[in-house]
Amino acid sequence: MKENIFGRILSKIPYLRYAHFYRKNAAHRPGHFYSPVVDLHDLKSREEQIWAPKPLKGIDMNDQQQHALMTDLIEASKVIPFSSQPSQNGFRYYFDNKTYAHADGLALFNILMKYKPKRVIEIGSGFSSSLMLDTNDKFLNNSIHFTFIEPNPSISLNRLLRQEDYKNTDVREQLVQQVDPQIFTTLQENDILLIDNSHVSKTGSDVNYLMAEVLPILNKGVIVHIHDIFYPFEYPKEWLFEHKLNWNEIYTVHNFLLFNSAFEILFFSDYMQQQTKGQYADKAPLFFKDRPGSLWIRKVQ
Repeated sequence: MKENIFGRILSKIPYLRYAHFYRKNAAHRPGHFYSPVVDLHDLKSREEQIWAPKPLKGIDMNDQQQHALMTDLIEASKVIPFSSQPSQNGFRYYFDNKTYAHADGLALFNILMKYKPKRVIEIGSGFSSSLMLDTNDKFLNNSIHFTFIEPNPSISLNRLLRQEDYKNTDVREQLVQQVDPQIFTTLQENDILLIDNSHVSKTGSDVNYLMAEVLPILNKGVIVHIHDIFYPFEYPKEWLFEHKLNWNEIYTVHNFLLFNSAFEILFFSDYMQQQTKGQYADKAPLFFKDRPGSLWIRKVQ
């Protein structure tokens, strides 16, 4: 009894509650080689090796297709209507945001304009949602039906939706792991599944569920967007050393695509930015204003 009382007290004291949590939930301390939480001292000692430029093996980068989409993106950059800051022009989306800025926004706008999906399912909501809603309003005659799967819509979604949006919008206020996977089979060719989730693969996680239960059952021709994926499938250094993020989704995506003939890379924003800056920067400067994190793949069989 005393031990339980002491434990409850510890769990409420700042700084000590984290140690108490780890003791109750993990066999090994953060940074231990059995822990998914990294040891920054170890990373620092191997920094040059980990972040060294390296060719990707076992994945077809589909360069011809990517360059074709880049040509479309250049044209899209001439008509994209959004401004840098929030404005009174009626748009919900603006470029100068911290999560889905210039390059990612332009890539999403280009995909919507080119493929004109009839259905979009988005897991996790925010600035990408606002861009899609605005593009649907202004350019696509409200022809897209949206399903937003968002466990906390009051934080990121409800403020974006206008009364008229609910005519073709379905909001699922639940974890994606709790959603019947058959909803994803309603997506057809050129429809889109956008994924912006917890970014962490662990027992029972949304990352595992999507990779193992959802992506394999998608219909041929469905386009999938996965956010915060960087080339060559490694997180930026500052995300580890400065922001202390211990995400690992990027490695599961890398492994998913290795020797995977069922999916093709449609557009890898960070890869294209790195590879083509000299070729396209003057033609689509908006795409080169910040580092993107959008990976677009397509089910081909």
